[in-house]
Amino acid sequence: MDPLPREPKTLREFVEADLRRAPRLVIKVQDEIDPQFRFSTPLTMTVLNYLLTHEAVHVLTDTLLSDPDDLSPVAFTTKIHPLPHLQALICGTGHAQAIAEWVATVNLALMVRDVVHLDQFAPTELRKLFARHPKAGAGEREITTTLHHFGFDERAGRFCRLRLPVSG
Repeated sequence: MDPLPREPKTLREFVEADLRRAPRLVIKVQDEIDPQFRFSTPLTMTVLNYLLTHEAVHVLTDTLLSDPDDLSPVAFTTKIHPLPHLQALICGTGHAQAIAEWVATVNLALMVRDVVHLDQFAPTELRKLFARHPKAGAGEREITTTLHHFGFDERAGRFCRLRLPVSG
């Protein structure tokens, strides 16, 4: 990879350097961009990009929390939740409160040993969690929520991912 012409000094220079770096990384990896890369759209403002290999998982997301009706900025939040005791992380797009509650449930209320074990309980437990969240009312936009579990599968000796689409 070619070095930068000079060290970035301002925020604008850092952003431009990152934007120039991304295409070089794709070229260096020599992989097609596949469905594991998710980008924001006018209807979903969260950026969630990841690269999953047998040896590692790399996740990149924004931190902006938006109003579901007009997508105006509301706050900044954590969207990647590491769970070192499970050798895993959880991230998601959609209903921020439900995602935070799921992370709390996994961290405090489920007796699971790793991400593979968690994935056995997830569908049932998520149905219970989302049953507590009201559906969109008249004139409101329904929030689609998708959770991702990434972690190390000891038996397989590699990193894995489970995608859980759970509409609010």
